[in-house]
Amino acid sequence: MSGLAYLVMVHKNAEQVRHLLESIHDDGNYYLIHIDAKAPMAFVSEIAQIVKERPNRRLMPSQSIRWGGWEMVAVELEAMRLLMEWGDWTHFLNLSGQDFPLVTQNQLRRDLDAAGDRSFMLRFDPVAQWGELPSLRRYQRRNVWIGRRHVPLPLPRSPRLRRDQWVGSSQWKILSRAAVEYVLDAPESVAMRRNFQHGFIPDECYVPTVLFGSPLADRIDPDYKRYIDWSDGPVPPPQILHLKDLRSILESGAYFARKFDATVDADILDALTARLEELRANDRHRDADPSRRATLL
Repeated sequence: MSGLAYLVMVHKNAEQVRHLLESIHDDGNYYLIHIDAKAPMAFVSEIAQIVKERPNRRLMPSQSIRWGGWEMVAVELEAMRLLMEWGDWTHFLNLSGQDFPLVTQNQLRRDLDAAGDRSFMLRFDPVAQWGELPSLRRYQRRNVWIGRRHVPLPLPRSPRLRRDQWVGSSQWKILSRAAVEYVLDAPESVAMRRNFQHGFIPDECYVPTVLFGSPLADRIDPDYKRYIDWSDGPVPPPQILHLKDLRSILESGAYFARKFDATVDADILDALTARLEELRANDRHRDADPSRRATLL
């Protein structure tokens, strides 16, 4: 099975980050960790020590992330570039420090090996999903930040794309190596960055607009393989998950769930950890028993 490349963006709860990294660990994978530049130095030191515990973990240069700003995309693009230079892998996955896996790395790698060069990313009409006015602010207006305050200006961005060219999505995705190469280097992708840098929440539109308008569009499944509770509506942040959500999480068919906070409800993470250990034991039995492996395949 081929390796996977992870970007994990973190800013708090060092022990929860450690638990996540151990839960997604595999010697054949690559793990790049980004610490928000606004994080306290004590947290930075703790994460740096956690990164040193495994040879396939690395820290990347920190940037200060403004919610809704281009920095989120800039970090992702830099991570893609660094991971491409680091090693050979088939798929790129991005996580936050408040995510948790619902499948083992063996299962995930088997599934993605079977998927070949397919990617997994939501697709929707931004106007239908977010409404006319919010979409205008996101996509057609030039946005600036005064400190941490977002200000949409009554000025159009240039060049402007037609409404049918904009694609909405989530920032969470799984991209094939070919898709990552296209996002990084295709002239169409590079040219589009200037337009999106002055948008609002570009992490939910730049990559999907690039890829769903590319020759790779028919190789993208519109499913990001995540369980997220948006019961309060499509306005961040999503709900913190609790033990009462366990059944819904496990029945979702997703590869990852978010958001978790061990300081709010550690029991749900304990339950998912126990479930993950059961799945790992099944993986070991599967690998040790050729007849069972043939049946499962």
